[in-house]
Amino acid sequence: MCIQMRSGVEIWLDHEAIERYRIATTDAKESKLIWFDAKGDGVMEQFNTADVVGTFRADRIADMTRRRNGGWQCTRMNWHDKGQKCDCISTEEKATIAKREEAIKNCGKCEAGFVTEQNENGEWVARTCDCQKTV
Repeated sequence: MCIQMRSGVEIWLDHEAIERYRIATTDAKESKLIWFDAKGDGVMEQFNTADVVGTFRADRIADMTRRRNGGWQCTRMNWHDKGQKCDCISTEEKATIAKREEAIKNCGKCEAGFVTEQNENGEWVARTCDCQKTV
């Protein structure tokens, strides 16, 4: 967990330290200076509770950092770099593609989902393989 300060400083704590911080600040009616052993190594740090933005999980801090660096999250919940266009496909589309690939792999008659055959004029034509009609 992370206590984020107004200055941007991030104080990373394990669950025991977060619990100690919570106990120290619960029911506080006004801001106060807190001496705190954040790393558990005996070195005390002091901060004013008025400067605390909040206590956040690691994934929340990672998301904020990505956004601060210009990253953005598309409607499919994938992260993209600043200026990058989203070309993500849905989970359903991914599943359909995987089913098609599996059907082609197991078919043995077609190549990439198509079979070639001669028509009545003797011309070679490609048609969709039957393995793809069930997907």
